[in-house]
Amino acid sequence: MTRPFPGSWPARLAWVLERAPDVAVADPDGMHGFLYRRSELIVRTSQVRRVRAVAGRRVAAAEELDVAGFSRLRLTDGTDALTVAEQVSKRHGEPLATLNHVFRGEAAYPGGVPGPPVAVPFVPPPVPRRGGRPTPRVAVLDTGWVLHRWLWRSPSNLDLDPDHAEEEPELAALGDGGLAGHGTFAAGLVLRACPDARILFRRVLDRAGVCDEVQLATALDRLGRDPDSAPDLVLVPAGGYTWGDRLSPILAQALEGAPPMVAAAGNAG
Repeated sequence: MTRPFPGSWPARLAWVLERAPDVAVADPDGMHGFLYRRSELIVRTSQVRRVRAVAGRRVAAAEELDVAGFSRLRLTDGTDALTVAEQVSKRHGEPLATLNHVFRGEAAYPGGVPGPPVAVPFVPPPVPRRGGRPTPRVAVLDTGWVLHRWLWRSPSNLDLDPDHAEEEPELAALGDGGLAGHGTFAAGLVLRACPDARILFRRVLDRAGVCDEVQLATALDRLGRDPDSAPDLVLVPAGGYTWGDRLSPILAQALEGAPPMVAAAGNAG
């Protein structure tokens, strides 16, 4: 027998942490508690030496990221990233090291439509555009895609890249609040509003329905590299809070070159 998805914030938080052991939480008793990778920091590559001067032997490794100009510092076991980030900020008077915040599919936050799901009609087939109007391209950064008859009325409108198919979900999680099919559902909402939209699936959320800033920033950065193939809109049905309620430098840079983005549009975002 499976448990229903927990409704209170503490129960939902416990559900996420149980499935993502490398994730830590700040302010666990508050509604604005933020999640982060407990042993990772994001640093501008030009500032790695200054951060390491403070962190010392607590830095186990450093690696340059796909997002130009940024590196990730992996900390030793038992070292809390928030503690190190606060020490670096105090020493240099500015947040040279930021946390690798973790975001969750918006189902984990207050909001949304109450009650059980209600069946809706199939997505209508696409209608050919007239007058040379371009077909809008929408990238859905979510759990990826799954085979579902709801979307097969418009197969020509779906970019089903095998690399972005949804991960095989744990059977127990399907009845326990998992986000299996969340990306397909989000794409269906787009097609209901715009049946001839071209959907580009990009998997960023894992089986627990979470992603971190490195994963999100990398996906956004790649979408913006080629203007000829870039989508017209990016949908990110995930949300969360951050340290100091600030946008991190790596996400700010990725957003500069990315198409317009709508984040967690369906719930409290």
